[in-house]
Amino acid sequence: MLLQLLPATINLMHYTRTDLQYTDYYLWTPPSDKENPYYHGGNSDQEFLRQQGYEVLLFINHFAAKYWPTSEPSIRAYQKIEKMLRYELPQDIKPHIEVECWLISNWLKVH
Repeated sequence: MLLQLLPATINLMHYTRTDLQYTDYYLWTPPSDKENPYYHGGNSDQEFLRQQGYEVLLFINHFAAKYWPTSEPSIRAYQKIEKMLRYELPQDIKPHIEVECWLISNWLKVH
């Protein structure tokens, strides 16, 4: 499935903690309020904290709402995003905007 580059029109949380595939990998308490994604609102220059469960969920749902604006992606698409973030994303890619660009660039390369 090719991602559409359209602005986000919905922002609902559809992928939940119980949907996550790698639950043993995530931490659920941010080290500080300034690192909690709900406090910084997903600032695109903010470092993506890949082991923070709430941040991963927020990022996955934001990404899905932005690139599947008219219909919810399948559970497999959500799981693919999570898998790419967990296993494929290079360690040197840190800002949210760079993570998003990397996902788009590598979507068709990862199965």
